[in-house]
Amino acid sequence: GMSSGHKNLQPQQNTHPTVKPIKLMKALIEEFTEQGSIVFDPFMGSGTTGMAAVVLDRDFIGCELTPEYIPLANTRIQYAKDNREAFQ
Repeated sequence: GMSSGHKNLQPQQNTHPTVKPIKLMKALIEEFTEQGSIVFDPFMGSGTTGMAAVVLDRDFIGCELTPEYIPLANTRIQYAKDNREAFQ
């Protein structure tokens, strides 16, 4: 909601393309892990799996070979962590 602070608002066009993959990864993470588990993604890319993990109260460890992706992934995962209700 609006009470969560304007600093975390993200333009709609940045979140929209990732809605389906996040839903898919959430379903898989819920099926195969428990709350408090560690989810490891050795090919993190832009961090969609990490977003799903933190939204579901799992810890996340990701690796990525392409250095340019890491700040983007970190930002997206932190956004998901700070705005869990937007991804329910």
